[in-house]
Amino acid sequence: GRKPGPRKGERREPRDDGLDPGPQPSDSDKQTVEDGLRRFQLIVAAEQQQRQRELEDLLFDRALPQDQWPTEIWNERQGAVSESGAMTTSRPCLVIPKLDQPVMQVINEIVAANLGIRVTAKAGAGKKDAEVRQGLIRCVEQDSLASTAYDWGANRMVKCGRGFWRVNKKYANDGDFDLDLAIDRVLNQGSVYCDPFATEATWADME
Repeated sequence: GRKPGPRKGERREPRDDGLDPGPQPSDSDKQTVEDGLRRFQLIVAAEQQQRQRELEDLLFDRALPQDQWPTEIWNERQGAVSESGAMTTSRPCLVIPKLDQPVMQVINEIVAANLGIRVTAKAGAGKKDAEVRQGLIRCVEQDSLASTAYDWGANRMVKCGRGFWRVNKKYANDGDFDLDLAIDRVLNQGSVYCDPFATEATWADME
């Protein structure tokens, strides 16, 4: 085993109580964390309005009365006992989901397009090599049920403006520690933060 003591790049700060404080982060580690926090705060500020609109769209798509009726009118129509003791009857709050049909029309068209990764040999590349890579990628897509990830991302994109999926690494179920590639859904599009300085419509140039 390793002898007790700070690792390479770590330092220990003395404590007044005489106890060992343990390894302390180096100055470079602290600077990395500070840079990450500063960049994250920048992204949060840049996407704040967009994320609020996405949440409002998803709540509206849920089509519950309290999501589409103003709060004061919704509370007023629930019925209650006034200060004078008079009882007001509740009144219905109708919700007619007129967006369901156009939203599902767009989603069905995307599903029918059979989204997937396509490998095309460019100048100087062999067609057989492209076919081999295409076969490997198709195997990854089939094993991870990538179509569900594509459809989920399309569903979120149509309903609130953005949807994501990701290429992930998972341990293979064959008893060893091999890793397999998998294409997974990103259930909450709000968990993805994009580079605010990207200029491409697909964020393909983001860092």
